[in-house]
Amino acid sequence: MRRSSLLGHAGEVLGQVLTTRRSADLLLQEFYRGRRYLGAKDRRTISGWLYGILRNHRVLDLALRQALASFPPETRPRSMPPIGYCAAYLLKFEQEKPEQILPDVAGIWRTATTDIDPGRFLDALAEATRDLRLPDAPAAKAAIEHSLPDDLVVEWFERYGESGATELCRATNTPAPTALRVNTFRCSVEECRAILAHEGVESRPTSLSPIGLVLQKRTALNALASYRAGLFEVQDEGSQLLGLLLEAKPGERMIDACAGAGGKSLLLAAEMRDSGEVVALDVDPGRLHALTGRAERAGITII
Repeated sequence: MRRSSLLGHAGEVLGQVLTTRRSADLLLQEFYRGRRYLGAKDRRTISGWLYGILRNHRVLDLALRQALASFPPETRPRSMPPIGYCAAYLLKFEQEKPEQILPDVAGIWRTATTDIDPGRFLDALAEATRDLRLPDAPAAKAAIEHSLPDDLVVEWFERYGESGATELCRATNTPAPTALRVNTFRCSVEECRAILAHEGVESRPTSLSPIGLVLQKRTALNALASYRAGLFEVQDEGSQLLGLLLEAKPGERMIDACAGAGGKSLLLAAEMRDSGEVVALDVDPGRLHALTGRAERAGITII
């Protein structure tokens, strides 16, 4: 697919994320389900842009406001079109030049706003991304640089000092590797790793969780037979450790009071060998809805 079309798709789903309270992952899944024509490579590109923009939203927002300030107030859009964030991301984090981006964003930009020439806007935006006017206060500066809430970063600076807090900000906003939790109700970690290798997916054991694997590179997991057989779930290592701390035993009754889509509920049920009861609760019924299919795939019946 042409890059201009991919940027249009990325802008469309970004607009949904920024104007609703629903989680980006669920919105993206629905977006892809309605657009089966998007191939795996197209989806990876769109997802990479979307999560890159969300991860760096405050930096990009500052650059965009700085760029718009150079144009007369009456020409500025009431709200920034999503394609503006896409362009800012390509300039700031993929180190592209305005002339590289212009052919792909000009048409979309003109449909969103006709008062500012896209070429002039990209030049102003490129200048803003090179010379961001960040706050002088260290905590406020770090909060914008790493796109984190001000109050949270101020608390970290008070607790850990500037060096420790800055390192924590950096780590918090670093993309995590793809980690899997092996469904030990169905197979062992070693068996799952061997099956994945047979399917062409290389992995290594997680450093702290005894039931996890880390992928060497991203792959379309839902296309794998091992995924459809319920041998694993995508779950970060920290979440795995939280579930394991409960030391759930067969026959017990466990409550997951903030279950979301049920990753930790599934972990608890597997640790309990599908004997007992796991009660999964969440304020968002839509997120819990996904748990039914996940449990069926994993062979779990006690949730």
